[in-house]
Amino acid sequence: MGVDRLYREFAGAPASVRKERAKERLGRAINDRLRNYFRARVDEQLVADLVQEANETIWTRLASFEPVHDQALERWMLSIARILVLRVRYRRVPRAARVMEFESAEFANPATGPSTALRRRERSRVLESELRRLATPHRLALVDQLAGGDVQSFAAREGLPSATVRSHRRRGRRSMEARVARRIQSRT
Repeated sequence: MGVDRLYREFAGAPASVRKERAKERLGRAINDRLRNYFRARVDEQLVADLVQEANETIWTRLASFEPVHDQALERWMLSIARILVLRVRYRRVPRAARVMEFESAEFANPATGPSTALRRRERSRVLESELRRLATPHRLALVDQLAGGDVQSFAAREGLPSATVRSHRRRGRRSMEARVARRIQSRT
């Protein structure tokens, strides 16, 4: 039975045991449809989490849902699922660097000898010290980026426009590159 048909039964049922049964049937149908949708698009290990996240969104907003045609619920539900899949696919991976407590690919490979480990530790110290010297807005934006944070969530948390956060990150990176290059050149 289609999700939209079950929704109409649920919405039209009087508040009673019948309404609870209609809600359970609708919930099972939504779960099944979402599970099939996600299985076709993402790794199996992500399916359960995405189904749960989509369900939370759907059931939270279902009270204000007003269908405009016969297949409105399924389209709305699949739009939510599509957005979740896009978030998973395009989630940014943190850049390769180790600064302060942030570990990433550049420093994750074990050293093959003591001199390599020494150079890596020295480079890490340089990066940490130069990061601390950056202007506060640039430093905060850069630390968030190194931790894998996205622009929109950081902007919302700090109460800044997204464009400003992108500028802080870009300027912070440029400043770090210039500072590190100067320190390296002064040692040679």
